[in-house]
Amino acid sequence: MKRLFVVFCLGLAVMAAMEALANDQVKKIGERKTWQCEITKTTPDSITIDRNGIVDELLVTEIEKITLDSEPAEFSKAREELSKGQNEDARDTLQRVKEGNLSRSLLVAERSYLLAVANARIALSGGDVKLQDAMKGLEKFLDKFPRYFRVRDIQLIYGSMCLQMNKPNDAMKCFQELSKCKSDPIVRAQGLLGVSTVAISKGNADEAMKALSQVKQLLDAGELKARQKEMELSYKIGEARCATIQKDFDKAMKIAQAVINDSSPEDVVNNANAYNTLGLALVAQGKSKDAILAFLHTHLLYSKDPSLHSEALTNIAQQWRKLGNDQRAREWEKIRVDRYGK
Repeated sequence: MKRLFVVFCLGLAVMAAMEALANDQVKKIGERKTWQCEITKTTPDSITIDRNGIVDELLVTEIEKITLDSEPAEFSKAREELSKGQNEDARDTLQRVKEGNLSRSLLVAERSYLLAVANARIALSGGDVKLQDAMKGLEKFLDKFPRYFRVRDIQLIYGSMCLQMNKPNDAMKCFQELSKCKSDPIVRAQGLLGVSTVAISKGNADEAMKALSQVKQLLDAGELKARQKEMELSYKIGEARCATIQKDFDKAMKIAQAVINDSSPEDVVNNANAYNTLGLALVAQGKSKDAILAFLHTHLLYSKDPSLHSEALTNIAQQWRKLGNDQRAREWEKIRVDRYGK
């Protein structure tokens, strides 16, 4: 009887130990199951998980969702609000969580990450956070949590913010760092796409195409399968923008229209980018009215990306002025200033 009792107690102890490890939840892209595990190590590009003694290292870009053990309900709520563009609500939700009440360093890092993202998005959309303050928040996160698995997301936002603040050299430096990532081809592709965006903003089609050709190589080699379509569309948009700079307007418009046809209605960034590219090609050909219609698609349907929306509003105002309608031009300039503060 005593032996059975001991065995029983040992069994309970083993089960308790197994449950202790199965606290974090990780779901990979394309898989239905969610892994119960313990995240034992993080880097900017990967996480190491322990599933009851089975140790795996996963690339961050392979992961669809992570829920941390003991995280407050506010984290999940804030993530949902951010996904819907409710950035101020997400910030308010996160501010109800006090850092001192969090029991794990991962939770402290996650709160800081979510809050930095919320403030950055508020700033980029012309809200009550200054761009400089939001950038300081991103820099603080990178300085305090250099090994956390959200670092690459923050770096991408940082690069975009540099572009928004007319700091292309800083943006280029950030994206070039990402483009040198050896462990994850998706991060490398994201960096290369960023490099091409900066080059395009400078009107340098050759430099942009050099970066885009490397993205194409990764696509052709099957190294971007987890985000194949997203990356293919982003590559095509970059190619269309370069064609516009090179004055190959037929090619630019053909590619942009193909991206519009191939993108889902929920794909705000690629649709906005495609319509803006279409508009820019039409502007270059002196077709102001048609260009305004293209930019209006971004304004009315795909306005969630601040940079692309601001670009569309700027061009709508400029084209109305070209058409000799200063009143409408001023109306659209006011919409842009009211929304983005500049």
